[in-house]
Amino acid sequence: MMKKTIPDFESIPQWYGVAYYDHLMRWSICYPFGVHLLVRWAHSLYWWLVWKRPQAWECELLEAANKARKQASEAAYDAGFATGKRVGIEIGYNTLYDEIEASVTQQGSA
Repeated sequence: MMKKTIPDFESIPQWYGVAYYDHLMRWSICYPFGVHLLVRWAHSLYWWLVWKRPQAWECELLEAANKARKQASEAAYDAGFATGKRVGIEIGYNTLYDEIEASVTQQGSA
C-alpha cells in the first residue's frame, strides 16, 4: 500500500524516502516522508535487538570464562605467595646464619 520496493538504479518516487536498503535483494524499501523515519527506526531497533543483545548461551559462556579466570588468578596468587614466603625464609635464615657465623668468627678471633 504505502511501501514501495525500488530496484537499484531506479529513481525514488516523489514524496517518498528510503527507509532501509535490502542488501540481499539489492533494492531500496521506500515509504512516504515521515513514515519512512518510523520504519527506519523500527528496522534498526529490530536488528539491534537481534544482534546486539547477548543470548543465554553467551551469558553462560562469559560467566564460565570469568569463573575460570578468577580461579586461575587465585591459584597464581597462592603459588606466588608460597614461593615468596619460601624464598624469604631461606634468605632470612641465610642472613641470620651469616650474621651468627660472623659474630662467632669475631668472638673466636678476639
